[in-house]
Amino acid sequence: MLFRSLFSIAQIQVMVEVGTPTIDITSPTDQDVITEGTDIAFTATATDPQDGDISSRIIWSSNLDGMLQQSGTFTQLLSESEHQITARVVDSDGLEATKQITVTVQNTAPEITISAPADNYQIDFGDSITLKGNADDLQDGIIPETSLEWYSDRDGYLGQGTSIVAANLSPGWHVIRLEASDSKAAVGMGEINLEVYVGMPTINMLQPASNQAFT
Repeated sequence: MLFRSLFSIAQIQVMVEVGTPTIDITSPTDQDVITEGTDIAFTATATDPQDGDISSRIIWSSNLDGMLQQSGTFTQLLSESEHQITARVVDSDGLEATKQITVTVQNTAPEITISAPADNYQIDFGDSITLKGNADDLQDGIIPETSLEWYSDRDGYLGQGTSIVAANLSPGWHVIRLEASDSKAAVGMGEINLEVYVGMPTINMLQPASNQAFT
């Protein structure tokens, strides 16, 4: 008796999909405007179906300042201008995810302090007055005297420096303005009001004489 072994083979194909990572930037936010000289907090999270949390692999870059850091969170300064920030991460399978935002870093104008005279101060017509002030800039520090200029809205340019003497001011109310320019030509201004007082008019009666009798 002959025995024959019968069998069949069935085949199936199974595709195992490898999940791609995802990335999300939480700081800074898109279209943020940031003062130049401010430390910017960069924060993002990245996850992958196979690798889990891969935030530490995130590589940050700026189109202007180049590579920034490889980290999920850090702080850094950026140069003044509009930056396109890219956060990129690659998982262990070579798959990547990217996220981009735009931030603008702006220069700020100097801050002005007028220390003398006080606002609404009064002097007599013909008197001189000492004007004192200074300016400080977040990016440049103390502004030099050559970049400080004093003006009156009535009499125009008065002088340059942290302390000047203004003489021969015209009668009436003046808006005294101190302007300061930083290294990038941003101008800050401070103002006070000053009155140059001419006094009340005096009247001398010539005729008739005091206590004069008339008949």
